[in-house]
Amino acid sequence: MAVGDSIKTYLIIGVFSVPFILKIIIKIQFWYIKRIRAHNDYDNARGTHHKKMIEKKLAKLKTDVDKTRNQLLSAQNTHKAIISERDLKLEKRITTIIFENEFTNIKGIGTVLRDRIRRQCFNGTLDSLRYSGSVQGIGEEKGYEIQQWISRTRRKLPQRLRGEFQGKQSIRNEYSKKIRDANRKINSITNEYNPKNRLQKTVELELDKLNIVKPSTFVTSYNGDQEASQIVTEYLLGSFPEWRTMPLWFKTLSENYP
Repeated sequence: MAVGDSIKTYLIIGVFSVPFILKIIIKIQFWYIKRIRAHNDYDNARGTHHKKMIEKKLAKLKTDVDKTRNQLLSAQNTHKAIISERDLKLEKRITTIIFENEFTNIKGIGTVLRDRIRRQCFNGTLDSLRYSGSVQGIGEEKGYEIQQWISRTRRKLPQRLRGEFQGKQSIRNEYSKKIRDANRKINSITNEYNPKNRLQKTVELELDKLNIVKPSTFVTSYNGDQEASQIVTEYLLGSFPEWRTMPLWFKTLSENYP
């Protein structure tokens, strides 16, 4: 093939290729224009403005909720500590009464050994009596009898605690005010925490709904997708339309977390 013929062939191919290339260029331009429009519409949408505001205020709300939750946990732990302290004092009281009145019922244990054990190892708990084997005069046989007595007494201890004994009411009275005060504090913090926690859940659900929409959702809606168009329409209205009353959760979030 001559050079002239080759040039003619290329020119013919080039001429026929021009419309195809132009068509591709136009498609790219339309795609690019849609993308720019989508980003602009997304950035200016009411939903985007609401989302940015919610994200900023939600961070402050979460900090507040965590702080209040920690305060509630602290108050609950204080209440538990008071109850535990009271119960331990009651247990020591009844155990001391049992020790004073019934320890000498153990075979081979008289008042002398009992008093010696009291001085050297007894601190008001049954566990402390397990060290009585090291007390002078307590051999292997008496030590075994003491361990058996401890086991029997421990099984009966819950029942003895439920009954009346000297000093019980005095101890309960000593702790009743502390317990009431601790309960009041728990109730007060709970009443503060629950609304904040509910608000956080509501705000997070709303933010999840707004986060579903992206600039690509706008592009899809421009292409005629009905579902995407419905989502975009709702997004353009934001968390609530401009003509409606501001929802209580939105108002609370705005006013309490500036």
